[in-house]
Amino acid sequence: MDVLLRYTLFFCLLLFLIFTISTITSPPSDSPELLDCTSEFLRSPTVNNRRRPSDAARHPLDPLTVSEHKKLQSIIRSHELFRDAAYALHFVALDDPPKEAVLQWRKGDPISPRKAAVVARVAGASYSLTVDLESGDVAF
Repeated sequence: MDVLLRYTLFFCLLLFLIFTISTITSPPSDSPELLDCTSEFLRSPTVNNRRRPSDAARHPLDPLTVSEHKKLQSIIRSHELFRDAAYALHFVALDDPPKEAVLQWRKGDPISPRKAAVVARVAGASYSLTVDLESGDVAF
């Protein structure tokens, strides 16, 4: 019985190693180009003479674009709550517009002013914020 248990354990370990080796094709990249948030891709509105799809929202429920994230960052940095304190943004996403507005929207219509929902930790306290990206207003 002891021999059977050893062979079973050895066989399971061997299967685990084979599975692990076959699913890991390459180590994670630590290339500076991939980790640099100020890369040319983020600075340039075009890539290979084509506009990036993330450059402008085309639908009221599209996620925040790169330019909207940058605007949000500048609004947050200039707000009095964040100005002189250490902070971390734990969640940033589009604050969905009212359902009626989305249902009435048609392709080609202008998109209503977009807002971002933010969960931030500032000086040991957590805050849930809504940031109007057009006016720069921050609501708690």
